[in-house]
Amino acid sequence: AHQHGHAALALRTQHVFRSTSSRIRPAPLLSFDPLIHVPPGPYLDMLNHASSLGGSRLAYEYFADSFTASLDPKARPVRKGEQVMISYGERSNDQLLQYYGFVETGNPHDAFVLKQEDFLLALAEAKPFSPSRLQRLKEAKVADPTARITLERDGSGARALQVARLLYLEEDIIVEDGARAAEDAQGAHSEKTVRGAIALAAKLLLSKLEAREDPTKAGNGRAAGRGFGKNDDKAVASGARALALAFRAEKAAVLRDCIAVLER
Repeated sequence: AHQHGHAALALRTQHVFRSTSSRIRPAPLLSFDPLIHVPPGPYLDMLNHASSLGGSRLAYEYFADSFTASLDPKARPVRKGEQVMISYGERSNDQLLQYYGFVETGNPHDAFVLKQEDFLLALAEAKPFSPSRLQRLKEAKVADPTARITLERDGSGARALQVARLLYLEEDIIVEDGARAAEDAQGAHSEKTVRGAIALAAKLLLSKLEAREDPTKAGNGRAAGRGFGKNDDKAVASGARALALAFRAEKAAVLRDCIAVLER
């Protein structure tokens, strides 16, 4: 592999396509990039993932009739004996676990996702609001109980903020159906109230998550679930449990980071 070169490896297309009868069909596609679909095959599927390597690329070289893996040009050189890694894209741990079977420790693209109904219950328990305020959600057309609410490492998502503003702020502070607060001193103070309420709800969610089981037993999330025999039921169960605990540990870490940002 080149240190930062364009070609970490190049494979001719017949290496990543399989033959069915007399016709050539592409193997099932894995999406490493929203705009690029790469079929798994020998060597290509040996490249492991690291979110920090966002500049890496997998591409089909038409004239060379091959697939090329390019390393992230901004990353440090690969040292002798180290594995060559790429990024599969901005994937949450939900996606990495579902499609690739592992959990990435400290994944910057991870998020804690819950239904709006559960978010409202957490808010009501952590910082009670007037039930009459729920009517505001209907008026603003954000009352869907199944809508996704995201709590991220850098704070809460836009919908969480909008819902919280509608529940906690006075009418004259709310702008554009809760999309933002008034841009004055009172509005700025009110935003702290909103962020504080979400932080309290996140703390409640975190406490309930941690109360289920100690996730620290999972060890390193990147490796969790690997290395056990496929025919060993006990080993498989143990590996699956470790992977589940690692996933839970990363979700708890996301909530802690979210809380820290909201309380600044």
